[in-house]
Amino acid sequence: MTVTVNYAAFVSRLKTDGAVQIAKDDLPAPLDEFRRELRRAGRAAGMRVLSSAQTRWFIAWDPDHVVSDERMRAAMDAVSLDPKDG
Repeated sequence: MTVTVNYAAFVSRLKTDGAVQIAKDDLPAPLDEFRRELRRAGRAAGMRVLSSAQTRWFIAWDPDHVVSDERMRAAMDAVSLDPKDG
């Protein structure tokens, strides 16, 4: 049985979130094929896709993605270690 991978969906997540992280065991295709086809789909959408798979995770990101001020504040608030918050 052949599985068709919707690379456009992964590219859409990259455009929205700037990065995608997937456990290598959960990739919908062999690692080299997935990396190659994701980069190809990214180029077709006008973006660069970089990736790493040095641990048990496959991580792909758009190096040109800009995080909005609101999302950056929300992320910083989520990891705040200020003792008065606790």
